Amino acid sequence: MNKKGSLFHWIIFGIVAALGLFVLLTTDIKVKSLEGEWQFNFLETYYLNAEADLLKTDQEIKSLGWEAMLELGETGGSISEGKCGKVEGYNLWSTADDWCWPDMENNFLAKVKSKLKQKLPGRSYSGIQIDGEDLVGDGEERSIVSSSFNIPFLDYVKYTYDTSFRVPLGFDLKQEYKGLRAEATKLMDKCEGHGLEECVTEKKDKSWKFKDCAEEYVEERSKVLFCVESKHKVWSKEGTLVPIKYKFALDFTSP
Repeated sequence: MNKKGSLFHWIIFGIVAALGLFVLLTTDIKVKSLEGEWQFNFLETYYLNAEADLLKTDQEIKSLGWEAMLELGETGGSISEGKCGKVEGYNLWSTADDWCWPDMENNFLAKVKSKLKQKLPGRSYSGIQIDGEDLVGDGEERSIVSSSFNIPFLDYVKYTYDTSFRVPLGFDLKQEYKGLRAEATKLMDKCEGHGLEECVTEKKDKSWKFKDCAEEYVEERSKVLFCVESKHKVWSKEGTLVPIKYKFALDFTSP
């Protein structure tokens, strides 16, 4: 090959290489731009909005769970008047002949379900239950749909997410109620038929107080009004941190 032919060969090679490099760089820039646009739009419009909705909903469910527990404690675990009646507005957990334990767990769940319908209309939940200190439930799938997604080859985007929840309440309702029942039974066994005021005041647990969680003894014809202040505190709907209080009465009348 002579010098002229060799020079021509290198010129052609240089032109082809330059064209290839130009196409490669141009294509790479467009793909990266497209990928970046998709990722940013997906995170901002779909994923983050879905996570924000789930976070807000979890907080609302936690708040209504606390609200339901505070209300239930005020009525001694019953939604309405218990089967043994009331004394001075306090539901009785016993009579002279029998116990009248409220179904505290199911009453709590009934309150939660009612509040869910009021505060989260349009949402559907099933399998709501207590699991230790958590309130859990199965939710429906929700979707975020865009009909004007700004990507050439996508007409629309649909992002679907699960709305099932598990929120920590900060207390174990089953264990607390179990402890209340055990303490009530023990106190009844110790004080029934004895000097009531002296016995109850001396034998009751330190966390047990009397009506309105005061220290002053309150009795109505052998029926003693109690107020037990839990060690657990929750946020009220007024935005204050308050202890759960269980208010009820026990009948120490001898059979």
